[in-house]
Amino acid sequence: MKKHIARELKRSAEELAKTFSKPSRDYYSGQTFTLKECRPLSDHCAAVIYKLSGGKLVLALAFYKRTKKIEDPKNPKKKIDLWKWKIFFLSDSHILGLTSIAEIKEEIELYNFQFNFKEADPF
Repeated sequence: MKKHIARELKRSAEELAKTFSKPSRDYYSGQTFTLKECRPLSDHCAAVIYKLSGGKLVLALAFYKRTKKIEDPKNPKKKIDLWKWKIFFLSDSHILGLTSIAEIKEEIELYNFQFNFKEADPF
């Protein structure tokens, strides 16, 4: 994970902890969240672990994704991508579903590999 992406992850995770700790927010649980650890899983994915004031730990999954294109302030004719960390608290059901997706992705990649060698391929 690149340094600027890692720093953005930590900042986003800390910001989320503050948001979830506010008594004024909807669905306030009565507990405060403290960032315990950001554990990178890939360049654009991480596990985020929070400690609750009651002592329990909670797991969140973070994805770094492109959110939109904007005009480049240095060159108005050029568009640049804006990226942002999206952090989700997963249920056991979500995690079970995600454990299966890697195998399906591998099958799709294996199937698609043959298309790299088609005669009509302009590349």
